[in-house]
Amino acid sequence: MPTVSIGAVTVTEGETATVPVSIDIPSSIDTVVSITTSTGSAASNDYTETTVTATINAGETSITVTIPTIDDITDEPTES
Repeated sequence: MPTVSIGAVTVTEGETATVPVSIDIPSSIDTVVSITTSTGSAASNDYTETTVTATINAGETSITVTIPTIDDITDEPTES
């Protein structure tokens, strides 16, 4: 079974985050991964909690998914 990795993301608030999703070895069937955003280094007012489904096609090892962020007026340190 392939191991799934989700890459680090840096994004400016209000822009769309591009999130790399990969598996360590190609699979002979599509690999479907559900990604749910949650509060970590970014505050919950910086994005809308959502679940994104990423499908890595058979024989491939990566895909990117996009997650929108919310621009607010609060001056914050860098979040990732």
